Amino acid sequence: MAPTIPLSIYAFTLIANVLVCGLLLFGLFQGLAAADLPQARKTRFGLIASIGVIGWLFLAAELARAGVFQSGLDRVFPMIALGTGLPIVFGLLAIRYSTSLRAVLQAIPIHRLIGVQVYRTLGFIFLIATSANLIPGVFALPAGIGDIAVGLLAPLVAWRAMKDPGRVRGTIMAWVILGIGDLILALTLGFLSSPGRFQMIALGEPNAGISAFPLVMIPIFAVPVSILLHVAVISKLRAARRSGSVAAPAVA
Repeated sequence: MAPTIPLSIYAFTLIANVLVCGLLLFGLFQGLAAADLPQARKTRFGLIASIGVIGWLFLAAELARAGVFQSGLDRVFPMIALGTGLPIVFGLLAIRYSTSLRAVLQAIPIHRLIGVQVYRTLGFIFLIATSANLIPGVFALPAGIGDIAVGLLAPLVAWRAMKDPGRVRGTIMAWVILGIGDLILALTLGFLSSPGRFQMIALGEPNAGISAFPLVMIPIFAVPVSILLHVAVISKLRAARRSGSVAAPAVA
């Protein structure tokens, strides 16, 4: 059974996901404006990106509201795994095979791809939710503290990438590993603590809250966005290495 989410947490979680959606689109359109693409392709990409990202947000919200991702003892398969995994797979395929998306990402300075993840500090919602007994601390504390740490480090690493590109690759990769590792840990703890046949931890306090709307929007929307942003950073570092530079251009 889904827990009752207080209005303050309900509103904050929805606003946070809309903010992430807006930041993602804003960054994509900035890159699109600077990308070396014909105007017709820019127009087409902008339309597809807008429909894709906003449509993803609304579809995820509607499915979540309908209880599709709600965990429970009666669920044979944790649908939240599909809600998280499918957007990541589609995003990776787009990065790999869409020449327009690669051109857009290449036009975005690497420090912006890093700095935008300051939104990860919004992970303190996990700490608030566990204090309200909505989710267990065994999940909320590592997930929340890890997100806050990654988010606080994001502008510092971005500033280093912009000011000192010649010695920044190791710093960026360390931050990327920390960021992806935090997300994997959070997803794993969320999976193992949610009620169902795979629950192994938080047995006395099942984590039904993380699969309830709107908190479930974090693993099915914000987490895939964060992972794909990390992948985009790695992609730019690899492209920079192939071109012989140490980091992607750090244009303000």
